[in-house]
Amino acid sequence: MRKNYGWILALLFAIALSPNAFLRGKPVHVSVDDVSVFERLSKGSYESVFDEPFLNRLQTWHRRSRAKFTLYVYETTVGDVPDYYWAQFRINSDWLKIGFHATSAEEPITQNDDEFIASYNRLDSILMDKAPQNKTNTLRLHYWKASPAETAHLRDNGIQCLLSTDQDDNSYSLSSEDDSQLQTAELLQKDGLVYKKTDFRIENSNVFAELFNNSRDKEIIFFTHEWALQRGNCTKTSILLTILRLYGVKFVA
Repeated sequence: MRKNYGWILALLFAIALSPNAFLRGKPVHVSVDDVSVFERLSKGSYESVFDEPFLNRLQTWHRRSRAKFTLYVYETTVGDVPDYYWAQFRINSDWLKIGFHATSAEEPITQNDDEFIASYNRLDSILMDKAPQNKTNTLRLHYWKASPAETAHLRDNGIQCLLSTDQDDNSYSLSSEDDSQLQTAELLQKDGLVYKKTDFRIENSNVFAELFNNSRDKEIIFFTHEWALQRGNCTKTSILLTILRLYGVKFVA
């Protein structure tokens, strides 16, 4: 007797498309941490900023999926970047944003408030001079560390939102009660800042399971690291962004 597999195919098709109902039009924030690409750009060895391999990859993904990216950078790596590179950043500011991550890879382990504020101000001064259109008002700080004085300085200088850890640790200077509320509600407003929960990082997650688990969130927030965008993880990121595009999400930066 001939078996009818039509219902199986229909079920698989329905499962594949089921997130579409939840994801169409949903805001999705994609960011890259530990970015040091400006250190390479400072040497001025590329004809175009998008000849640099990391930035070229982001541009390719943007063209394929319309994804937008926020780059969280180390302040000490942003040196004497040629003006013609900054001009290209400004032209692409609709999908490419830049924000402070930390002074360097080692900080903020031993950093005090004055050192943090001075470092932030140095990078902020460069961005406001060279590419104000690219400056983001949403940050994810290195190790999710910031004292009340530091978060107050960020707020007073145009930062509106801090992204939390994707793990179980407390973020920034939030109390355990505040952090618990953030983990539950995925959003917390405190002292003039909005805190949002990061859903997952690409390199150590089953991103498709995470996408399904977070499909009912008001906003999906995930990230990776510049150093992690290699081979398998690069492929996984590319597939994820393509799927999100097919599901009709609204990429935000």
